Amino acid sequence: MPLAQLQRYVVEQVEENPLLELVEASSAPAESTSAPSGNEQSEEPDAGLPGSFHDASDREGVRDEELSYDGPARAVSLHEHLLFQLHCLPDDTPGLTPAEALIEWLDPDGYLRTPLEDIAQTEGLSVAVLKQGLAVLHRLDPPGVGARSLSECLLIQLAHRNQSASLAARIIRDHFETFTKRRLNELVGTLHASPSEVRAACEAIARLDPKPAGNFSADPALPLIPDLIVRKVGEQYEVELNEEALSRVRLNPRYRNLLRDPSAPADAKQFLRERLQQALWLLKALEQRSARLLGIGRCLVELERDYLENGVSHLRALTQDEVASAVGCHASTISRGIAHKTLQTPYGIVPLEQFFGGGIADGQHPSSRLSAHSIRAELTQLIASEDSAHPLSDQALMEDLRTRGYPVARRTVAKYREQLNILSAHLRRQLPAS
Repeated sequence: MPLAQLQRYVVEQVEENPLLELVEASSAPAESTSAPSGNEQSEEPDAGLPGSFHDASDREGVRDEELSYDGPARAVSLHEHLLFQLHCLPDDTPGLTPAEALIEWLDPDGYLRTPLEDIAQTEGLSVAVLKQGLAVLHRLDPPGVGARSLSECLLIQLAHRNQSASLAARIIRDHFETFTKRRLNELVGTLHASPSEVRAACEAIARLDPKPAGNFSADPALPLIPDLIVRKVGEQYEVELNEEALSRVRLNPRYRNLLRDPSAPADAKQFLRERLQQALWLLKALEQRSARLLGIGRCLVELERDYLENGVSHLRALTQDEVASAVGCHASTISRGIAHKTLQTPYGIVPLEQFFGGGIADGQHPSSRLSAHSIRAELTQLIASEDSAHPLSDQALMEDLRTRGYPVARRTVAKYREQLNILSAHLRRQLPAS
């Protein structure tokens, strides 16, 4: 979750669960939501995480394997729904990682509108690998997600119903334009089928969903609050969690004591045990989120020092595998960890996704890639400083970028210029005043 959404979620959990309470800002700084490490034990009975339960009697029969919680029922986004299904698949499923990358490219209706060739360039993956991921997406619910056209969306839905060889599928696959123009008599003659069969097939097509993701909630608009903050201390850059933006939470000592009270009613204890599982799950999840996010942030600061020192033109295009190797986790963990997260830098608040994917090979440093963000920044600078009476053509821009160490093709220059909503050279030309 982004930080603003997480804050809202934590407050909701505290309101619903009596085993949880917010830590006031004026509380002693020694209190923490983290579990004591090693053999440390908190002096306060209400401090900390599961580490506060340091013997079996504290847990009142709650086993470690029972300390799981699926979270509250709430509207989920399409991305969350698809990621959950992917994470239920075996880790060695072909196309799993590219499928996770493709999820970020889906539009609100569930379609994949961007060509695979463009996605491949941005994500640093081959088209063949992305096609494997696309095949995985097409197996997921809702049927039709990941389609690149309406006809493909409808065919995927029929495939989910084992109707790929049906008359309806033939109409979509081979005569879709005729169907959309409602030329039923023409379909009858072409397909050599009876009018009733064609009519039934068309009615079956009409019952399919042209917007497979229509029932899922859109991601809510949230204020931009950085999850991580980077500061320069001396000659070094340090990164820290934005702890002030997230309420600290702990176990409520009064209800914990009631749970351990032998005279407490059995039904009350059962209720508290269930809430205890939920509370421990939340505290553990928050601790894991903080640890993983901080690890990713420290890795990014180390790998992107040139960017922090000199600006976006020096941004490297990292891969999730590269950061995963440094952090010590799977690339899919990095993908989930950076989604919708932001970092406060000397140049403002930037999304963590900005540091990943895309770009082109660095001719001077073959082991690294130049970020698309840095190339666009240089392109913007070149166009801003050009002679408005004689603007630079895409060919000239390409040559200037190459002299600056960006070995781009002319078509790449044109694509980035269009992404920046910058007109072509002849439309940018301004005649001098007479």
